[in-house]
Amino acid sequence: AQGLYAQVASLDPHNARALRQMAVIYRKQGDWRQAGMLLERAQQTVTRDCDKAAILTDLGDLLQRVPDQDTKRVAYYQRAFEADASYLPALNALEKLYDGNDMTVELVDVLDHKAKALAAAGGAELAEVHLRRAKLLELVLGQVEQAAAAYRGVLDADAGNVLAMCGLERMYRSQQRWSELNDVLEMHHDVAPTERERIELSMQIAALQDEQFMRPDVAARRLELVVEVAADNMPAFEALSVCYRKLRHYNSYIDCLRRSLHAAASTAAKIAILSDIADTYQEQLLDEQMALGVYREIIALDAEHVATLSSLAKLYARIDEPAKAVRYMTRAAELATDAAQRVDAFYNIGTQ
Repeated sequence: AQGLYAQVASLDPHNARALRQMAVIYRKQGDWRQAGMLLERAQQTVTRDCDKAAILTDLGDLLQRVPDQDTKRVAYYQRAFEADASYLPALNALEKLYDGNDMTVELVDVLDHKAKALAAAGGAELAEVHLRRAKLLELVLGQVEQAAAAYRGVLDADAGNVLAMCGLERMYRSQQRWSELNDVLEMHHDVAPTERERIELSMQIAALQDEQFMRPDVAARRLELVVEVAADNMPAFEALSVCYRKLRHYNSYIDCLRRSLHAAASTAAKIAILSDIADTYQEQLLDEQMALGVYREIIALDAEHVATLSSLAKLYARIDEPAKAVRYMTRAAELATDAAQRVDAFYNIGTQ
């Protein structure tokens, strides 16, 4: 083969392809000097841009074996890129060199050109290039807007790329771009592989709807879906109760609190929930009988709960049942440890 290429080169000294193939043979034989001379001849005579890029890249590759030649190698690869901006071997070589020398700005630029070169083919390799560039823009250069655009490029190539979605979530949250953040969270929710992840994403979407869009009604609908599949999720119940209270949907609020009781971690937590229910019946729905029933539920859990005994006494006094009011207030006074509470209790007894 070497003789054949040499014959072609003797007949046509400007045949760049023959010269390059001869250089490949000399390179395999370890004759780097002869290979370099042939490639220099070839790059002086080549006419097609793609061939010139290939020859210049070969010249850069030859210098890999020579110490401290990174600057010259970069120059060859850059000339190859100038000849043909879509020639991937040159872009790959520049990427490796810039990465190894911590030249982040130059690396980001090369990755941009590499993404353009891969755009027609698309697929996983293109997504990987966009993702690497996005991470550098975000984490090293701190260029949030450009990073967001790069993460969107990942999703254009790979619509289910969770890493890109997480990156966009960070970008949009830092920029307070709530509408775009909501869209990405919904997209992420649709591809999340586990119920746990979908629940967490639904919680984030609900918080966004409630706190940023002022739509507690939309948030409540989302949270209802969460507690439907995760009936022990206390944070979801708490968020849902806040939404219903904002909406002044007090019956729904009470129902939510009731459903959360079994998820309460302790008796004290159950008592706090029941106290909230009783207060809502009494203050918002003006249903004193229902409030009495809930207070009695609390006493069934803790017969010495002073605050509830006092609330029962006051409520019985309001509905004109003084005997029961005195009984509960006396018990509250007996159990009270704070002097001010005892004085208040005895004063209330005296007014009956």
